Amino acid sequence: MLIKTKFNIGDKVFTIDTTSLKVREFEVNRINAFTVGDTVNVRLYDSESYNANGYDENKCFHTEAELMTFITTKEDAKTL
Repeated sequence: MLIKTKFNIGDKVFTIDTTSLKVREFEVNRINAFTVGDTVNVRLYDSESYNANGYDENKCFHTEAELMTFITTKEDAKTL
């Protein structure tokens, strides 16, 4: 099985911080991908440390504008 991720190490991404619920920008320093059956799950990390925060790749975006569009559009919620 070939796993292709949406982001690469060194990419800057935008997401919602799970603690503060504010927009967060970070550089991807580690990627963890795993499968359950036919489903692929990818988590992006802001540090190489195992204590770093991990974020679901499906909830990360290339630009802040893409993130804002996602969180203000009702019909996208079912695709996650």
